[in-house]
Amino acid sequence: MTDLPLKQAGSENPFIDKLVNSIVIGEVRISPSGDKVAYTMKHFGQERGKKSSSIWLADLGVPESSRRLKLKPESNNHSIKWSPDGKLITFLSNLNDESSGLYGVQVSEINEESTSVKTLCNQTGLAENDPLQNISRFNFSPDSKRILFLASEVKDATEKMRQESGDDVEVFGKWNYTRPYVLDFETFEVTKLYNKNAQVETFAWSPDASQVLLVIHQTPELASPFSSGIRFKTVSVDSTAISSLTLLAEFPGPVVMAPPMWTKPDEIFFIAGATHKSTNSSMTLYRLRQEGESWSWSKYSHGEVDCVMDLRSDHRTLFGQVQSGLSDEIHVLSSNGKKGEQVLYSQKEEISTWDAKILDDGGYVLAMSKSNTLNPPELYTVKIKSLPKNLEVTEFNRPLNGTSLTQITYHNRDLAESFNVNITSKVIECKSKDSTTDLDAIFISPTLPTPKPLPTCVFIHGGAYDRATFSFNSNSNYHHWQALLLSLSLPSSNASYNSHNIAILSPNYRGGSGKGEKFASWTQSGVGTVEYDDIITLVSEGIKLGLVDPERIVVGGWSQGGILSYLLVTRRNIEAKLGEWKIKGAICGAGGTDLDMLVMTSDHPYMQADGIGGPPWDVERDDRISANASAIKRLKCKGAAEAMPRVLILHGKEDKRLPPSQAMAFREACAGYGVGGKIEMAIYPREGHILGERAHLADALRRVERFCLGFLS
Repeated sequence: MTDLPLKQAGSENPFIDKLVNSIVIGEVRISPSGDKVAYTMKHFGQERGKKSSSIWLADLGVPESSRRLKLKPESNNHSIKWSPDGKLITFLSNLNDESSGLYGVQVSEINEESTSVKTLCNQTGLAENDPLQNISRFNFSPDSKRILFLASEVKDATEKMRQESGDDVEVFGKWNYTRPYVLDFETFEVTKLYNKNAQVETFAWSPDASQVLLVIHQTPELASPFSSGIRFKTVSVDSTAISSLTLLAEFPGPVVMAPPMWTKPDEIFFIAGATHKSTNSSMTLYRLRQEGESWSWSKYSHGEVDCVMDLRSDHRTLFGQVQSGLSDEIHVLSSNGKKGEQVLYSQKEEISTWDAKILDDGGYVLAMSKSNTLNPPELYTVKIKSLPKNLEVTEFNRPLNGTSLTQITYHNRDLAESFNVNITSKVIECKSKDSTTDLDAIFISPTLPTPKPLPTCVFIHGGAYDRATFSFNSNSNYHHWQALLLSLSLPSSNASYNSHNIAILSPNYRGGSGKGEKFASWTQSGVGTVEYDDIITLVSEGIKLGLVDPERIVVGGWSQGGILSYLLVTRRNIEAKLGEWKIKGAICGAGGTDLDMLVMTSDHPYMQADGIGGPPWDVERDDRISANASAIKRLKCKGAAEAMPRVLILHGKEDKRLPPSQAMAFREACAGYGVGGKIEMAIYPREGHILGERAHLADALRRVERFCLGFLS
C-alpha cells in the first residue's frame, strides 16, 4: 500500500520518548501509624522481557521525601502490604527468579545504603514444592501473627517429568485450582485450608483474626461466577481439619473490583454488579449480614446514579472510591457499624490508586496517585484532624478538592515541564438521539487567540463499562494518544517541526461507568446500537457549538473503543446525509470485527456474548444484534467499502481478550473488496490486550502521530 503522509520526513518527536519513559505509580499503602506511605513505581514502557517495578517509602505530608528501597535491580515488586503492627512491609517479587515469591522488609532496618529483605518463602522448609513461590494474593491477619495467601498448586515430580518429556497434554476440566494457605509467623509452618475441587478467588480476614471468608468459584474459568454464581464460606484458621468450611451464603454473580471487607463480626461488604450476571453493569456495594444463625446479602449503597469502584477498610471504617459523573471521589461508606456517608474528596480527574486510614486519635489520612489533563500522575496526601462524630446524616456539602492535598512526589517533573500546553477544556452536554438520556463528552483543545473549529480526534473509551474524564492518560486509548496530540501545539526548537492545533473529543456513551445502572445497562445485549448513536450525537453537538471542524475528523479507540471505531469506519460515511460530517480516518486498536467469532475465540466468551444477546449457538437470540455490531458484516452493505476512510490498525499478537485474528480478518475482507490499500496494520509480538514494551509503545505513538497529521494538519 502507499505510505500514509509523514509529518516531516525523517523527523522524530522527542516528546514520545518522554511519554514512554514516564512513571506510573502502581499501588499506595499508608502505614498503620498514618505517618508513612509505601508505593510501587514503574516506567510506562518496559524493556522486552524485563518487567520491573520498585518500592518507595515517603513521609506523609512531606514533599520530595520519597526514598527507594534498595532491592535487586530490575526485579518486579508488587502487591505491597504493611503488617498491622507496622513493623513489616511485605510484597510479592521475582527477586530469586521464582514467579511470585513472598518477601518482607523490617521497617526499622530500612536505610539509604541497603535494605534487608526477609525471604519468607525460604523459611517454611517446603523446598521446591513451596506454594509461597506462586502466590496470586495475600494479606495479614489483623493481629499480625499470620498471613493468608492464595496460590495455585505446585506440580509434583511426576508432573514435572511429564512436562519436560513433552507429555503435557492439556485436558479440559483438569483444572489447576487456586488454594488458600496460612503462614504462621511464629513457626513458619504453612497450612492448606481448603482442598476441594473448586477455585478460591479471594478472601477476607474476620476482625478477630480467628476466621477467614473464602469466595469460591466452581472453576477457574472467567465465566464461572457468571454462569454458576459464587459461594461465601468461612473456615477457622485454628482448625486442624482441612475443608471444614461453613457456607454463609450464595451469590448469583462475581465479587469484583476489590476483595470483600469484613468490618464487624456480623457484617461483610463487597462490590458486585447491579445486574449480577452481566459484565456490563454498574458497580454496587452489597452487605452480607448475620441475623440470628443465618447470613443474607442485600444491596447497601451506590449503583443507581454513580458507581463504587474500590474499597479499603481497617475493620472499623469502610472507605470507597466512587465514580460520580466525571468526578473521582473518596467516600466514608460506613464507620464503626453505623450506616452513613461522607464525601471526603471529589474532583473531575482520575484517581488511579489510593488508600485511606482512620487514626487512633479520630483523624484520618488519604493518599492517592492522581492526574489530570496537563499533569501526569504523582502521589498526593492529606491529613485531617477528625471525622464528624455523627455519620447518621449524609453530608455531601464540603468534600476536599485538589488544592487541599500535598504533592509528595515529582517523578514526572521533566514530562510535566515539557508539556507546557495552554489548553481549553469543556464538557459538551446534550440529549441522546432518542431523547431518553443526558450525554456528555470531554472536549480539550489548544487555546487559540481567536477560537475557531479545530481538526478533532474523537477518542472512544474502552469497556464499555468505563468512562472518559480529565486524566493524563485517557481511558479512551490507554497509550497516551491524547497527550501526544496536544503536545503538537507546542513550538519546537527543531526547525523541521511545525506546530499543529488538534482537539480531542472523548464521548461518554451509554454503557459506561459513573452514572449508575440505567446508564450502564444500555449495552447489555446492545453493542453497536445506542453507543454508536451517542458518539454521532456528541460529535454533531461539538460541530454545532463551533468546536469541531466537520471537514477534519479522525476517530480512534482501544478495545471496545476499537470495536466502535471499526463500526464508524464501515457505517458513518455511507449513512451521513448530504452536507453532514464524515470521517477522514480511523485508528482501530485491539478491536473486534466479527463478534460471533470473538465469542468463540476470546478468553472471556461470556463477556463477549453479553453484549450481543448471547452466544451464536443460542437459537433464541436475535442474530441481527451481532450482525449490526460486526464491522466485517457491515462491509457487505452497498457502498460501504468504497466510502470507508483510511484505517490504522494496531493489535497485540498475544491478545487473548480480542485476538489479532479479528484485525487480520478485517484487513483480508478489505482486500477482498478491493480496498486493502486503505489499511495500515501493525501487529506487536509478545503483547497482550494492552501494549507494554517500550519499543512497541514508541512505534504505536509514532504511527498515531503520523496518521493524525496526515489527515488533520
